[in-house]
Amino acid sequence: METVIEDDNLIIRPEAGETTKGLVCSLRSIAVWQQLLGTRSPTETVAMMMQAQDPGIINRATGENAWTSAYTQLERDRLQDLNQTRKAALHRATNPRTRALSIDGRETTRRLLGLPGNPIDTYEATAALATGQTEDEEAMDVPLPDGIDETTLTILLDGQAPLLEQEGTAFLESLVRITTDPQPQP
Repeated sequence: METVIEDDNLIIRPEAGETTKGLVCSLRSIAVWQQLLGTRSPTETVAMMMQAQDPGIINRATGENAWTSAYTQLERDRLQDLNQTRKAALHRATNPRTRALSIDGRETTRRLLGLPGNPIDTYEATAALATGQTEDEEAMDVPLPDGIDETTLTILLDGQAPLLEQEGTAFLESLVRITTDPQPQP
């Protein structure tokens, strides 16, 4: 498979005769999926993008789909980061099928998309970095399809790390906008 980045898009082209599907997606979409699924790396994110099976709308009454719980979880986490605990308490991720509360909305989204594994805990990862510890490198939860060289893909995506980081941060910031009401002047 040919794997290239052109115009801020990842393109995975199958060679003639290969049965593996290709992929064309923006680097921004990789950054967004990484946040929503809580993956360990952009390479793991691409593997999950290629394996995900979106079931569409799950709860017709509310319009919720597999992604709803991940968005709700990220909104909650963002509000907590901004010290908006009262608002964060109102953002609880639920399973769209059962309406039961989810411990982690990203994990619920993974299950609904047919993906295995547990999302990374960003607080634990940040704490490990702050104390100089290294996180244990674990194997990817979802392998890349046959014909895609993991090393080549990782090198390509590592070269785009600043852009992926910037896009991921921009996405998180776009989820919740805190506005302060102007204080009346005496």
